[in-house]
Amino acid sequence: MSSYPIEVINQALHAHDPDCKYWLERVNALLDDPANCLHRKALEHTREYLEDISGGENAARGHPVSDDCQ
Repeated sequence: MSSYPIEVINQALHAHDPDCKYWLERVNALLDDPANCLHRKALEHTREYLEDISGGENAARGHPVSDDCQ
């Protein structure tokens, strides 16, 4: 299992307003990859956090919240 998703989550949670768009793109890319299903819940929460601190201007695109790992 790769530690890359965990590293992205960690860096994203330390992001400030100017960096939100960058980290949101990384989080969304990880959500698009089925290999990261074990990290889905953490990635979804990280995405919500980034959207919240950026004022919602970078809303999620096509990533519904889910509990399953397919």
